Amino acid sequence: MKELQFAGHFYVKSPVNRRIRGLNLVLPCTMSNSTHQGTVLSLPVILIVDDELEVRKLLREFLGWSGYAVLEAENGHHALNILKACSHEPNDQKPFPDLIITDLTMPGMSGMELIQAIRSGVDFKTELSSIPILVFSGNVDQGHQWKSQVEGVIEKPIDFATLLEVVDGVLKKRE
Repeated sequence: MKELQFAGHFYVKSPVNRRIRGLNLVLPCTMSNSTHQGTVLSLPVILIVDDELEVRKLLREFLGWSGYAVLEAENGHHALNILKACSHEPNDQKPFPDLIITDLTMPGMSGMELIQAIRSGVDFKTELSSIPILVFSGNVDQGHQWKSQVEGVIEKPIDFATLLEVVDGVLKKRE
């Protein structure tokens, strides 16, 4: 779990004799290294690529609560568009993701095609080809040519402890 520190106060009001069953707190922040009154907020950014909305939502919420900023794409084409937008921003206002987690089987552009496009470095800055990629799929037996191009494979269904362990491990190697 990543720890974030913010200056200021946080208050919760509850009706008398009623318990609060859950609390959602949304704080505005940026994903860049911006400074606000001496506090630097810099979260590792993970791009999730999966055609299933519920899977993206589950991963976004889990990884968000685990201290990561999350971007989402519904297929390989959408992911490449996000990466192209990142690569063309001046002064790293939209830096490349620190990690990409992709499904393999998606309409339009599959995860295997996405991995190939990223690793080839075509149409991108060279640093894109070095972004770590994890495959998160129920179909990990679809050929083996892509396995040498990724940092790990996580099989569906989701095991959150394993997912967090692998994500943390990959990102620590990158530091």
